[in-house]
Amino acid sequence: MGRQLLANIRNLLGYSTPKVYKQAGALALQLKKQAAHENKTLRAVGHSLGGGLTAVACAKAGIKGCAFSSAALGAKTMKRLTPEEKENAKNLVSNYLVEGDLLNNSRFTNAFRMEAKATIPGNRVIIKPKPGEYLKPFLARHSDSHKCYMEVLKAQSKEHNLSSEPPPEYLP
Repeated sequence: MGRQLLANIRNLLGYSTPKVYKQAGALALQLKKQAAHENKTLRAVGHSLGGGLTAVACAKAGIKGCAFSSAALGAKTMKRLTPEEKENAKNLVSNYLVEGDLLNNSRFTNAFRMEAKATIPGNRVIIKPKPGEYLKPFLARHSDSHKCYMEVLKAQSKEHNLSSEPPPEYLP
């Protein structure tokens, strides 16, 4: 945990790109080839660090993805992306961010984030928690952000007449 935290901080400050981001891009390219061989479509989804990995995977492989409370990519990581890959990330990634989440859009981190030149690529969707929710400390807000996302996804499912229940093959 300590080494990954240090790698995340170095990434945010723009000093280096963590190995895991490089691996995510390479893996996405391999999986995209495999999916195409099987006549299937690959999508990427991630939360927190996984959201940052999703952005890199989508950028490198040119696939659609959805990120939740995504970790920002540092300046060094962004520099490693080609102009085409940056366009991929911008156009193919949907980023759902909960207002007040310390990791990605808190008023307390915006100045630091601007200084570090980090970014969260893609189409940003800011979700406002229901009144009375998120009275917890900032770090707990990030951990519980999935509750806000589930509400939004349930509403979208109803709006598009999609079942909110998982398909039978996913039930125990």
